[in-house]
Amino acid sequence: MTSTRNFIISLVMILIWAVVLLFFAIRFYQKQLSKKMSNSIYVAGKGKLKVRFLHAAYSFFSSFPLTRRYIRKIRERYEILEPGDIEKTENETIQTALTIWFISIMSFVVGALFDFSVYTILVSGFMAYMISTYLLFQNINKKKKLVNNQLIQFIADTEHAYFATNMIESAITNSITYSPEPIRSHMEKISEIVDSSDSTEQTATYVDNTTNPFLQLFLSACELVNEYDDKIVQGFSLFVRNLNSIKSSISSWLLTQKTLEEKFRFMEILVALPLLFIRPIYLYMVKNWAETAHYYKGPYGIIMSAVICFSVILLYLYTSSLKDLEFKESGEHIFLDYICHIPIIKGLLDAWEDKNYGKTLKLNGMLRRSGSNMNAKMLQIEKIFSMIGMYFLSVFLCFAIVSSSKNLVITTTDSLESSLTYIVDDNDKLQQYVTYSTDLVKGYLDQNITADDIQKVIKSDGTISDDDVIELLANDVVKRIVKYQNTYFKWWYLIICLGIGAVGYYLPLLLLYSRKSLMKMAQENEVTQFRSIICMLMHIPEMTPDVILNWMCRFSSIFRDSLTKCQFRLGAGDTDALEELKEDEPFIPFQRIIDSLIDADRVGVEKAFVELTGDMEVSKKERELDTNTYINKKSGLASMLVFIPLLLLLFGYMIAPMMFTAFGTMNGFNTTIL
Repeated sequence: MTSTRNFIISLVMILIWAVVLLFFAIRFYQKQLSKKMSNSIYVAGKGKLKVRFLHAAYSFFSSFPLTRRYIRKIRERYEILEPGDIEKTENETIQTALTIWFISIMSFVVGALFDFSVYTILVSGFMAYMISTYLLFQNINKKKKLVNNQLIQFIADTEHAYFATNMIESAITNSITYSPEPIRSHMEKISEIVDSSDSTEQTATYVDNTTNPFLQLFLSACELVNEYDDKIVQGFSLFVRNLNSIKSSISSWLLTQKTLEEKFRFMEILVALPLLFIRPIYLYMVKNWAETAHYYKGPYGIIMSAVICFSVILLYLYTSSLKDLEFKESGEHIFLDYICHIPIIKGLLDAWEDKNYGKTLKLNGMLRRSGSNMNAKMLQIEKIFSMIGMYFLSVFLCFAIVSSSKNLVITTTDSLESSLTYIVDDNDKLQQYVTYSTDLVKGYLDQNITADDIQKVIKSDGTISDDDVIELLANDVVKRIVKYQNTYFKWWYLIICLGIGAVGYYLPLLLLYSRKSLMKMAQENEVTQFRSIICMLMHIPEMTPDVILNWMCRFSSIFRDSLTKCQFRLGAGDTDALEELKEDEPFIPFQRIIDSLIDADRVGVEKAFVELTGDMEVSKKERELDTNTYINKKSGLASMLVFIPLLLLLFGYMIAPMMFTAFGTMNGFNTTIL
């Protein structure tokens, strides 16, 4: 105990010295930067210029090999939302990173001070990951809502300025003058694209780097007016109508986000809460109710702890995905990509792909539509790694169970103590006999020995003279030795581990299928965006299906690959290319748009999409109803799932051992009476 405490104190001191040294390293780096960097990063001091400490910290960690990739990932998230303010992006990036690292270090320190064990270290790591992820995405969501709120105001200002000037460029420029950041930077970029003579490439770049669909719709509305002039439809300006539609969509999105926050509040915390109580319950029960020790230290306690931990991790990931209405993976899967390009593995994957070509195409389409940045080959490697990881984890768990069971056989003396109680009156002498029997067990663990042999050993020692006690001790020692020798890694353990490995093989695929509803909602979101763009284009007399297809491709993410292929196939025949597009994308709402494009060649664009305006209103109401239904359904499911780990902890890990111990005591008492 003293050595463990000294180790923890040493660890805390090392961390403190590391933080102090890191602080002075950043201060030194700050002084070096002040001699090299331009005045744009300086702030005025007392008679001299100083580099900002946050900028110095950002520069230090963004160039440090172990942290630069992590810093870049966080910065990319903020750059999407605030592309113009470099200083603010740097500050928020480094503040987020430092907060995450501080929480991670403190979670390990607190865990080590509470109870220094492997389990505590693992739980501290998971809690640090959970809290850090929550903080990061909470900041990102706050920024998203800020941008969309500012966009509503900017659209209102642009609409007012457009009525005064009837020129889109002037309306945007006048509105930018009084706009705050970050919407100002976005609008400056949009204004630059609108003023450009060739905006196609710039639009594609902006759409790739900006995931906000409302900014994309605003850009498409501005480009439409800039390219085809404004149209009067049913007595109203088409541009103004489009702006009002965008504002209505943003308001609906903000309301949805508010509902999501209310419905899923504290869900992830409730899921992870049981992890914090497993170790305290173990320590308390073993210390205050010694009879339950063989449950907590034995196979039951280890298996139940593993089940609770696995269910918490799995349900945490699932609950986190339930509260998202759209999914776009930011990881690049560099390790998986590297593995896939190893010559031997690449050859095996190519052979697997050739053998399962249809299945591979289906998986690639599913991965693409789900927003995952991987292909079927990477998924196959991930499944293999998951299988291997689950297999070795289960093998490790089995060895831990065997080891704890062997230790329990040696140390568990409840039956012996209960039997000696009726023979030995002196409690001190009873404990002496129990300790003596345990020493005998340890001395003959690996030997084939009988009760008579043990009796001879006890009599030769001369410690015990009572024949009844000698016989009782000898029988108990032999029983424990035989049980110890029969406790080992049995062959059917390996079959169980292989079965768990097989489950691990399909786990990534199951997680992919669990995002099926998210795939559908993401497709519906993009189809809704297509309908909005088509409503902007359909009233232009010179509009053609291939132009509409081009505009859809410019503002597409999920369907972009299929739309691009369709554009290349248009030379062979418009109808055939569109029919093949329907085969590539079986999503029915998307196919209906393609059917209207096919009809447009025969009846014209405006007549082909004449029902779209009415459908947009109906579709919008249906979309809001579907979204509310989705949120209520998923929040109800999450509300039930979060209690599974709590119930496992309460009944499986706390109450069950107490009940087993009570029943065992009662059975022993009844046996004694009989």
